[in-house]
Amino acid sequence: MHRNTLASSAALVACTTAAIASCRAPTEIKVVVTTDFDCADLKDVTVTVGTLGDALESDPPTSTSTTCSAGSVGTIVVVPSGSDHADVGIKVVGGFGVKQAEACAPAPGSSPPEYGVGCIVARRAIDFTPHTPLTVPIVLRAACNGIACGETETCDKGQCVPAEVPDSSACAAAGGCPEPDVPDAATGSDYCTSLPALPVAPVIDGVVDDDLPLVDVTPVGWTGGATPPDATTQYAVAWRPDGIYFFVRVHDPSLVPAEASEQAWQGDAVELFADSDGRFSSPPAYDNPGTRHFIVAAPSSAASSAARGEVGS
Repeated sequence: MHRNTLASSAALVACTTAAIASCRAPTEIKVVVTTDFDCADLKDVTVTVGTLGDALESDPPTSTSTTCSAGSVGTIVVVPSGSDHADVGIKVVGGFGVKQAEACAPAPGSSPPEYGVGCIVARRAIDFTPHTPLTVPIVLRAACNGIACGETETCDKGQCVPAEVPDSSACAAAGGCPEPDVPDAATGSDYCTSLPALPVAPVIDGVVDDDLPLVDVTPVGWTGGATPPDATTQYAVAWRPDGIYFFVRVHDPSLVPAEASEQAWQGDAVELFADSDGRFSSPPAYDNPGTRHFIVAAPSSAASSAARGEVGS
């Protein structure tokens, strides 16, 4: 199988073929690699072409690129070395944060193959269509950083889905075939199980970033009165290489902030507890020591966007 070097999107790779009298369209697959995060967070990208499965995981890269501009990494064109109907497997690895893609390799004996944090792995399996150029877009997504999927799977939105392109003919359309997608029912957020990645640095403006889904907070062990509180709360959480992003939305018809002489938690406030190791010795109580306590007091009025914060003891 002939494999081309990955090039920047400004200079797309062209596959040189022998001229044929019939002038039929070439049998080829154009793989277009992009990201959904800042190019500054991408170290490099490797592409390996072969047959989807164990061998593809251990084969050396076919191409390597350190080019990225406005989320565009480049394009590689693959042509068959044998049958025009042959199937081909494609693996794209992105080095995310401080790790280089060339240093990304499955942990020995791991199943599914564990490339580890700092590695974003995307796969495709597709059949050639004779005399039909196909375009396969592959987006390296921050939410797939460190996600281990099976040898015949790829990662989308932090979830593992089949890597096989079910209908190769769809890749002949302008823009290529759609990415493998997570069914809507599978995209419900459970922030207690896993955190999505935030592609770019957040803007602290009271608006949830990156359209993260908001999850309702259900009162548990309420001791403040005979009926649960009339306030409603939603939250979202994501991670960045430099920290954790929390978004909390509270609607409270009765605003009672702490007085200036009081501690923030003595009035309406949001309290966050960050545990050092994710394990609690005596749940539901938090570990002390072992936990950092952050408190954000409610603003003094509904018209104010200013709030004070404290770090609890």
